[in-house]
Amino acid sequence: IDFELETSVYSSGAPVKGTMICVIEKVQPARQVILRLCGEEYCSWTEGRGDSKRVYTGRREIVAQESIVWAEDNYKMQPGVFRFPFSFTLPPSCPPSFAEGIGHIKYYVFAKVDIPWARDIEATLLLNVLPDPQILFAEAASKPPNPGQKTFSPGCLCCAAGPITLTVKSDLSTSYVSHGQVIQVQTDAENRSSRNINSSSVLIRKHTTFTANSGRTRKDVITLAELKSQTLGIPSNTNHSEAFTVTVPGSLNINGTVCTVAHFLEFEVDPSCAFKQQAQIPLVCGPQLAAPQASGPSAAAPPQQQQQPPQQPNNPTAPVSNVVAPRPAPAAAAAPVGNAEFDQLIAALGTSTNKSDAARTFLATHGKLSPSPEQLANAISQEFSLSQADLAGVLAPEIANLTCAHVVAVLNIASFSSKTDILKKFAPFIVDRDNREVIINSAGMLEQDQYKRILM
Repeated sequence: IDFELETSVYSSGAPVKGTMICVIEKVQPARQVILRLCGEEYCSWTEGRGDSKRVYTGRREIVAQESIVWAEDNYKMQPGVFRFPFSFTLPPSCPPSFAEGIGHIKYYVFAKVDIPWARDIEATLLLNVLPDPQILFAEAASKPPNPGQKTFSPGCLCCAAGPITLTVKSDLSTSYVSHGQVIQVQTDAENRSSRNINSSSVLIRKHTTFTANSGRTRKDVITLAELKSQTLGIPSNTNHSEAFTVTVPGSLNINGTVCTVAHFLEFEVDPSCAFKQQAQIPLVCGPQLAAPQASGPSAAAPPQQQQQPPQQPNNPTAPVSNVVAPRPAPAAAAAPVGNAEFDQLIAALGTSTNKSDAARTFLATHGKLSPSPEQLANAISQEFSLSQADLAGVLAPEIANLTCAHVVAVLNIASFSSKTDILKKFAPFIVDRDNREVIINSAGMLEQDQYKRILM
């Protein structure tokens, strides 16, 4: 069984059209041939240990459409090549494809030849569904980029040390941002406490929430970009202002039911003998529909027309007071937006049993590629866990601008046993090594020391 699709990427509400090709070499008993369009959200994680161990699972069916494309009374398929055209429609407002750690949102076409009294012949083709910009624009309208402010007292009860007020402002006129966009940030810290602030920084963080069917939630926070203050600290009873220039990394907001991803621009301080605290501005990270928007008044609203996905006929696919002057973000912090050629590579990997050889064959006829972090993670996820590092080693030299955001995206979907080996393959080719803390902070406590040694 093979598939041909009219395009390699989709958006919510779009038709999924193509042809299923079934090659029969000899007379084959068969009841019918079934095609399905399926989509689901899923997550699963474990808490506790021993007798208190419990598994939480969340699952939601997004779409399930079925079509019987062949059925004969004599239950026999004659030798030959059968071509079965199909047409399904993705539901409007469906969340985009997503895979990270313990959860995923997947869309796929499923084909089955129903064989009586024997194992059925089955095939699955993953679809790449992009976010609907109109949905993200609506979310951005509900989350204006107003200045974030937070007042707190280090310590508690009798140990409270007085108030600290944090304020973070940006030049954004809309919270919709895209990959590579530059944001001018102004931070203010009013330290009226008796404790010093040891350090401060501006970050862009991704907050992922997984929701089980029982209502239990698990939240993961990943730092995508971080700029540390140039000052050594903020003494007690002083004010401090500082300007930063931050580049939006590659990431997307996900508005699912089981899997949700949100982004925030954060101003974080670390007071002495107290927990870190943050003031936040919400960001809605979406696809880059045109040239990167300039921050400020000229970027008053996101574009209102959705860019059509690139057309690639007959190509199956796999399925973001002291005054210190501003300082620029690391020059290579932004990875290139994904290109259509890389979707072709993902499609080739999805139909091959030897992924590394398929990648070498494809790359031999193409120049360097510029995938988005999500595309690179999608490619690595096509391989079995034990061979993911091998595939990473083949792809790493051929990525035109391999950034820390790319590496974090891949490590998030990689199996635990492969993470360190994958990082070793990628490390020599990372162009923004000044941002390596993003990779280190994405690791668990056991892996952080290993990651530091690899990235030195």
